[in-house]
Amino acid sequence: VFLARVIEQKKPGNLYNIIASRAQGRHMQGQNIKAVIKILAEASGPNVLLEVLVGGRDDPDVGLQLVRPPHPPEIARAFRRAAAADPTAKLYLNEAQCDNNGAGLGPVIRPALLQLVDELKQAGVPVYGVGLESHLDMGMSYDDTQFASYCAQLAAKGVKISISELDVRDFTLPEDPATRDKLIADRIQTFLTKALAVPAVDQVVTWGLSDKYSWLKALWRDRYGDTVRQPRPLLYDEYMQKKAAWTAVSNALRSRRKR
Repeated sequence: VFLARVIEQKKPGNLYNIIASRAQGRHMQGQNIKAVIKILAEASGPNVLLEVLVGGRDDPDVGLQLVRPPHPPEIARAFRRAAAADPTAKLYLNEAQCDNNGAGLGPVIRPALLQLVDELKQAGVPVYGVGLESHLDMGMSYDDTQFASYCAQLAAKGVKISISELDVRDFTLPEDPATRDKLIADRIQTFLTKALAVPAVDQVVTWGLSDKYSWLKALWRDRYGDTVRQPRPLLYDEYMQKKAAWTAVSNALRSRRKR
């Protein structure tokens, strides 16, 4: 999956809309979009515009200045150019923080994303689906029934839905690994079972496979230093052994198939 994001970057006296190629870890100005689209055309799987509304950041303290219209024209332009480069591509708009109610983010971003999807669809922009990043945080508040209802609202606009970037931040949980694994698995299974009850939710993507390579390890180290305790957010441990989270995802998917 190739990830691109439309962000706004402020510089003295100017405001630049930038397309940043996350897959290659570099930023390119809008006039170089053809280079991004060339990569998009060569990528396999769904192609994504990432974190448009939160400005390319998904931390709880993110600024919300980008959620309000008018939205940058580069959003629609990127979709159209990607479709021109590869008419068979399934193009997704991927957004952060719609899953939670913490820090006032979800209640602001969810309606803003609905509005953006409306704008794009009404303008004939080829949006195939919406990815809802799901970095579940055990220290934040959630309403999984409300989230499933939101998925249904999106589905009514004619888009498929991907539960994307699934993992669980366990910083507030007890230290014991077995206890954490059980709580994380329960959280994942409850969340996915609710979401997968919506027929348009047809994809689950984890943000990595092994705890060993999780982005949360660097975040933990930055906050707490090098400790024996390490985050356990994913389906496999650092030795690539299945954890309870793997079973939780499997159970949720099996439950979906039985419906």
